[in-house]
Amino acid sequence: MIYIHFSMPQIPTKCLEEIFKYLEKDKNSLFSCLLVERSWSHIVIPILWRKLWEETNEEGVDLPDTPEPLFNYPRYLKNLDLGLLEDLVYGWLTVDGPLEPEDLNQVTSVMLIICKLIIDNTDGLYNLEIGDWKENYNIPDIALLKGIRNTLVDLREFHIHGTCYMASAEALDNISNILTIMTHFSNNIQLINIDCCHRDFRLGKRLCALIESQSHLQHLLIEDSSWNSTLTQSLNSAFSCQFDHLKTVTISGLPLDNFFLTNLANCTKLESLNIFHCRNLKSIDSMLHEVKQSCQLPLSKLASLHNSIDSLFIFEIFEMSKSNLSKLILDNIDSNMIQHVSNYCKNVEYLAININSEIIKTIHLLSNLNIKHFIFYSRSTSTITTPTDILKLFGLSLPPSLDSLDLDFNITPDGLNQILNFTQARIKSLGLKLPRPFDNIGINDEFLNVILKHAIFNGGNLKELRIDRGREFLVNKHFSEDVLANAKGVLKIIPEFDIPWNTF
Repeated sequence: MIYIHFSMPQIPTKCLEEIFKYLEKDKNSLFSCLLVERSWSHIVIPILWRKLWEETNEEGVDLPDTPEPLFNYPRYLKNLDLGLLEDLVYGWLTVDGPLEPEDLNQVTSVMLIICKLIIDNTDGLYNLEIGDWKENYNIPDIALLKGIRNTLVDLREFHIHGTCYMASAEALDNISNILTIMTHFSNNIQLINIDCCHRDFRLGKRLCALIESQSHLQHLLIEDSSWNSTLTQSLNSAFSCQFDHLKTVTISGLPLDNFFLTNLANCTKLESLNIFHCRNLKSIDSMLHEVKQSCQLPLSKLASLHNSIDSLFIFEIFEMSKSNLSKLILDNIDSNMIQHVSNYCKNVEYLAININSEIIKTIHLLSNLNIKHFIFYSRSTSTITTPTDILKLFGLSLPPSLDSLDLDFNITPDGLNQILNFTQARIKSLGLKLPRPFDNIGINDEFLNVILKHAIFNGGNLKELRIDRGREFLVNKHFSEDVLANAKGVLKIIPEFDIPWNTF
């Protein structure tokens, strides 16, 4: 059978344009022409979109505002991050090039449309985040949207983070309005995380009011160096409203005083307290003995790092906790602090302390404690060189109850040998810091031989060697094949990438 192919003659574009103009009122025919071929489509599309909604009802064409999806997706949304939304909208609007300064308000306009869509349809948010501002960044004032009350009434977490002084004045106004609305309607938040440098008195007052308005606040995190004495008083007042609910508190960069200690004394459920980069607002006075005796602070975890505060502040917390502390991380250690840990932290099982050659001499004061995991770390990058008799005392002073020992400072193989030889503890897991290259020392065969000797000949309790603090560690690179072969079946060597101070 013979097939003969006839090609369709090409009609000039100008002719087609004139023909299709006569079909402008006949939408059905135009849609049919749209599907013939690409060149026809290029001509028909501009005609169809020229007067998109004009006379649609008269023509009997039902054009909904938006197509109905299979599911009402915004209804299921529980987390709204306005900072992330701003990034996504900005990225979308700048696909073809950066926006002109006068066009930046388009980002806020699109965000407002999306937020309205969410608020009109959601069953309620659980998590709201505001922050990560760029220069002149703005956010829409969602507080003005109808339905905002139902959207925020069941809020469980609130995060605000970023550098507020980079935000526009309008953005600060809008954030303030959002916080005000939340103070009225979002009263069951369980976690509030404030991580921002606001430098705005009004914003600080709004945040304090939000904290104070909560009925079940369990977790409070505040990282901000811009709180002045007046705002700190407001914060302490808000804090005092949460005595019966708070379980964890993290504060960073805030001024502290006796009023904060008094608040702690009244907390009945506080389990974890982290104090970082704080300073004393004024000198600390010892609390009344009756107050410390009557308080019921169930604190089990305490971390105090990089602070410029009086040691008395920490001592008072020790006494108020009444030996409830089981996990403790401290720097700025001296012999007086060691003595207080020994006297008031009788049930501590996890202890991490900053160490130097002088502190090593006082470790014996802790030998009476039932510590399971002991971590010694140093801010110095140089190797700690200590006389043999002091290292022997260090090993002897380790509590017999010890299961895990971390030496997070640079030590020589001989120094490690002294500690392991004289300890009475049956250590099961040993952690070693990976020294920096310029220390001219590294975790090598000499170290591993010392550890293997202890693992094999001292009861065989040591089963795990953890190496590395936040950097790549390759076993085959640091140890020879022969030594690794000897370690096989005796010792498990694993990299540990998290430093203890970041996992509290």
